[in-house]
Amino acid sequence: MAGSEAIRVLVVDDHEAVLQGVAWLVESEAPRLQVAGLARTGAEAFRLASSTRPHVIVLDMLLAGETALDLLPGLARASNAAIVILTSMADPCARTDALARGACAWVNKLAPASELLAAIHEAHAR
Repeated sequence: MAGSEAIRVLVVDDHEAVLQGVAWLVESEAPRLQVAGLARTGAEAFRLASSTRPHVIVLDMLLAGETALDLLPGLARASNAAIVILTSMADPCARTDALARGACAWVNKLAPASELLAAIHEAHAR
């Protein structure tokens, strides 16, 4: 992190409780982390990724009618952000595909909050 600039995090999830919970978690790390925006759909994610220029995007693997696998390349190009997949899926093939398509990390939604925070910091450091 250059100087004292906060790591800006865009959170993308179609479940309001998860969206708000991750936002709260990110803000709990202020001033080191800051929420750049909250998106519930792929279209919102693209709009916010290009307008807010987040450092890291926390992206749900399964959005309503969309998958992170489809969104990953475009989101990375639109924002130049590191992408962390946050999911309840345990599919090793999906994990491999996500990492091959540009995700920096794969974090299970049941993992401790510290694991997601560590993944955000590590993704930004890349």
